[in-house]
Amino acid sequence: MQQYRLNGEVELHPTPEGLLIKPIASLARQGWDAQMQTALAAGQAPEGELLEGFSDAAFEETEWQW
Repeated sequence: MQQYRLNGEVELHPTPEGLLIKPIASLARQGWDAQMQTALAAGQAPEGELLEGFSDAAFEETEWQW
């Protein structure tokens, strides 16, 4: 199990050739919402600068045409 880095839980799938053993894939961003809620409850707030680069205002004002 260690040789194939199968730590923790695994999935077992029967196949015509034998038994396929796969690690259980963790879900991306699992638990992020709970961590954010905990941080907000503790008084932490996301920095405004963090989202600054995601604004489309300049594009909408200069590039967008109907």
